[in-house]
Amino acid sequence: GFTFEVVADEATGTYLFQYASMGDGSGASGNAGSGAVSGLQADTTTALQYSYFAPTLTPGKAVLWTPQQAGDAASTSAVAHVDIGAAALALPVPELDAQAAVGIRVTQPLPIGNDGNRVLNWSAGEYPAALRLPRRALAAPSADAFAALGEHRAPPAAAGSVHAGATPRGAPALPAYAVQLDGSSGEQDFIGLDLLAPDPGAAHVVVADLDGQGMDIAGGDFVDDDFSREWMLDYYWDQLYSLDTTTGEKTLVGWATPQDVGSEQWWGASWDPATGAFYAVTNTSDGRAFLYTIDLATAVATQVGPIDLGLATTVADVAIDRNGQMYGLDTLNDALLAIDKSSGAASVVGPLGVDAKYAQSIAFDRATGTLYWTSYTADGAGAVAKIDPTTGTPTPVAPSGEYRQIFALAIAKAGGDCAEPLDAPWLTLETTAGSEQPGADYGIYQVDFDATALAAGDYAATICVFSNDPRYRTHPAEIPVHFHVAPADDLDAIFADGFDG
Repeated sequence: GFTFEVVADEATGTYLFQYASMGDGSGASGNAGSGAVSGLQADTTTALQYSYFAPTLTPGKAVLWTPQQAGDAASTSAVAHVDIGAAALALPVPELDAQAAVGIRVTQPLPIGNDGNRVLNWSAGEYPAALRLPRRALAAPSADAFAALGEHRAPPAAAGSVHAGATPRGAPALPAYAVQLDGSSGEQDFIGLDLLAPDPGAAHVVVADLDGQGMDIAGGDFVDDDFSREWMLDYYWDQLYSLDTTTGEKTLVGWATPQDVGSEQWWGASWDPATGAFYAVTNTSDGRAFLYTIDLATAVATQVGPIDLGLATTVADVAIDRNGQMYGLDTLNDALLAIDKSSGAASVVGPLGVDAKYAQSIAFDRATGTLYWTSYTADGAGAVAKIDPTTGTPTPVAPSGEYRQIFALAIAKAGGDCAEPLDAPWLTLETTAGSEQPGADYGIYQVDFDATALAAGDYAATICVFSNDPRYRTHPAEIPVHFHVAPADDLDAIFADGFDG
């Protein structure tokens, strides 16, 4: 055998390597250090080498390392004052709602301020109306209960059950990234795919065999509409990673440890565009689920609360729409849930209509408000479906291959409406750019609503405010605009109460 030790002398800073037993000393089969590297390593680029795969570590040898002060060494010290600051865009009016009769022009003020300590530079313009999905009130918990908790992933299918994939297509209609588990082989890959045509053969493999990379991914999502990397949670090691969607390079952020270590296991995750928070869900073997927030800088997991239906549940994934409403996919009760992200309280939206099992995922296309589901059933059928977030009713889109589970789904499409300006003659910003000094009074800018060429009806748009506020570094602030135009003979009714001044 081999017996050796390192003695660190804290008083002198020396290190003593002592080799008591190093085999027979012949250098064969790793004896005497022929299979070892010996030295001191300071970091990944700096080291002092004593022996490198050579039979020089003979039994009884001792090596003393003594730190030396360089002859031309020098030291210095300094004090620096760091002034940290940023502009902070303030929009005290969250939306503009105007009304006028046909042929009338009205104006409304738009205040823009700066609550930071640096100069705010901003610009604004008219864009298509922002999608606003109706929010659901939480209903009373269902009385139904199910006893058993499903497995996290389906076992491998019988040999010979895999169908060949289709040929690759062109540019994806709805680009997305996910982990695909081939239930026939047990391999799981990080893939890019067209969610509207999710044929296994058309998927682009970014990282093959994640298991071989030491990763057991449970859920993930993009953050801040940055599609260059997906943030992912490992359910086995409780680790938070980011994966580069181009190169597949993985970056370990840290350990996201659930509150009940050993009992809770990570499943799904979703980024909240309304608050910027990253949420994740755990499940336990006895039918309990818990909601967490994850700090993307430190990987620290903070429990929000139990996802409480009043019955056993398995929340395979969560998804958050652009308004901040959270939904959960309950594969134990085969239902879509509405979840209060401030407490974890939940209610059943509606049944999914299938026996959902094992790993699967839900995610919003926030540009359209469509909730997508990569489903997997007890009989091994995989498919993509759209789910109505008001009823829970799914509508099939396309099969995704037998015995293929797709999870950690993240849709690579921006959720805002500020990509293409809108030609809306009825809406005009009299000022489209400006600067606000820190601590100064808010600037008041007029917005014109012109119904002189409009028919009676309702009109909608979005004012997008771009700025140097770090909070909006990847997306502008959005102000929904609504304009109700009444028939000309309703003029008296509109102004029956007089003007507001």
